[in-house]
Amino acid sequence: MLQQRADQVRAEILKATQEGCAFSYEEGEYRNSGFSAVDGSGSAAVPYGRVARTTQEFDSDGQPAGTRQSVTGLQ
Repeated sequence: MLQQRADQVRAEILKATQEGCAFSYEEGEYRNSGFSAVDGSGSAAVPYGRVARTTQEFDSDGQPAGTRQSVTGLQ
């Protein structure tokens, strides 16, 4: 039964990726920048966050077809 289900899942993955696929992941950080946005001095630490989203695309042969990345910064 388990082997049959695994074969079904494999067949669906192959069908869904016939024209290519993409793998996406995110990473982020949160820290104090040490820079004051108010007066431009380094006297006060300002919280800062950053999220980077990366998407690696693959063609129908499973070869890398390109990478897209976006970075969002929050203060």
